[in-house]
Amino acid sequence: MKKTIYFLPGAMCDDALWQNVFPLLSPELSPVALTLPPLGSIDDIVKQLAANLLQYCPELPINLVGFSMGGYIASSLAVQAPAKIKQLMIIANTPMALPANEVTQRARIVSAVEKYGYSGIPSQRIAQLLAPCNANKQSIINTIKAMDKRGGQQMLLNQFKGATTRVDLLAQLDGAAFSSCFVYGDQDNLVNHQAINSLSSERITLQTIDNCGHMSPLEAPQAVADSINRYFS
Repeated sequence: MKKTIYFLPGAMCDDALWQNVFPLLSPELSPVALTLPPLGSIDDIVKQLAANLLQYCPELPINLVGFSMGGYIASSLAVQAPAKIKQLMIIANTPMALPANEVTQRARIVSAVEKYGYSGIPSQRIAQLLAPCNANKQSIINTIKAMDKRGGQQMLLNQFKGATTRVDLLAQLDGAAFSSCFVYGDQDNLVNHQAINSLSSERITLQTIDNCGHMSPLEAPQAVADSINRYFS
């Protein structure tokens, strides 16, 4: 019997994020790409997601993977409803409050977009998301731009307004009864490496991907798939 794993994308991402990962998964695993509820605060999104899981996922507890913002939402769901989670994998996220500079930057982006409109993710921002060795790989850049375009202005505003206020969930994950796995690129500047490495629970495993930035499912799909296969098989 195959093991079903549910996948949550990050901000301004869709199932194209996983396009090169899913074909590399073990035949024993059955991946299902979920979408994030479009509106509300983190708590609102988690409540809607929990309702969706109860409706569409008959088997509980579930195996859940979240990338970036989806990793934070998956963590929030896990600590609020631990009985629903069997195994949790968090890719490219530290489930903590965002740094003050990131909150300020998001507020500026929201203000600018509301005033002038949104013309798509800047090339400079894409470069910041990638390891230097991947910054000029056009296939990755094109995928990021295409996901961003499909998401559009309203999704960006919804996510930046609703999902910016966050609390620290690390201590609760560290003491949780379910197992967790953190996967992150060694050059991911959006992840707090020190905080993740301070976790002490035997139920938590850490996996670092070499020569990889924030967009690990696009930058290193084989390494991400290997991590998923090891953890869930």
